[in-house]
Amino acid sequence: MGLAPFTEADFVLSAETRAEITAGLTDSQAYMVNHWMDLHEVINRGDWDGMDAFFNTDTMTYDNPNRPDLGTYHVWKSSPQGLYTTFPPSIYRTLKAWGRGDDEICVLCHHHGKHTGGPYMGVQRLATNSTSCGSPGCASATARSTISIRSRTC
Repeated sequence: MGLAPFTEADFVLSAETRAEITAGLTDSQAYMVNHWMDLHEVINRGDWDGMDAFFNTDTMTYDNPNRPDLGTYHVWKSSPQGLYTTFPPSIYRTLKAWGRGDDEICVLCHHHGKHTGGPYMGVQRLATNSTSCGSPGCASATARSTISIRSRTC
């Protein structure tokens, strides 16, 4: 199952689109999802100092068993920075969100960019075509990922 055709303009979410994404969520869940979409706007414009305002940079940890190398906030922050320069325009949007309780959300996100510079995670771009096949040998890629976020007030 692929994504419907899209343009870069689709990555700027209108108030109506945000309302559709957060429909059915509790107020607390909707607040967290909107906060996540606000973060995407900051990352999409490459505002790395602005990104810091979304996290407790002293205590945040990135807990992904597939990327144990990105533990602390400051190390993890280098990942979107690398994507921004290696896969321009490196833009993100939220497609869907759901939650459980008032302190947990899960978001389905879409990241899009064209592999134009250097290796990423050890893979060098192999071709210069403009197809969107999503493999390391293609010049452009689009990815969907699901991210779970749990908020704790302690």
